Amino acid sequence: MKKSSKHPAPKSKKASAKNVAATKERATAGAAARTAPTERDAGLPAPGTTLERVYKKQTYTVEVADGCFKYDGRDWRSLTAIAKEIT
Repeated sequence: MKKSSKHPAPKSKKASAKNVAATKERATAGAAARTAPTERDAGLPAPGTTLERVYKKQTYTVEVADGCFKYDGRDWRSLTAIAKEIT
């Protein structure tokens, strides 16, 4: 007696040139989206602005650059990352 399967075997798809091109396009678009610069947040200070804050009696200075923040000779993606480094 043969057991019946609840799930039939998947049907194979032939890779057409159209499907292959669409897959490559999606992969390329995804990579571009991950590496493309994001739009500047209107709530951030303009590039070139210097931010100073005192924490535990020490003054910390951060420069706002285009697309990043500069602190301690390094580029940082966010002020939160800098604050975590300091604290």
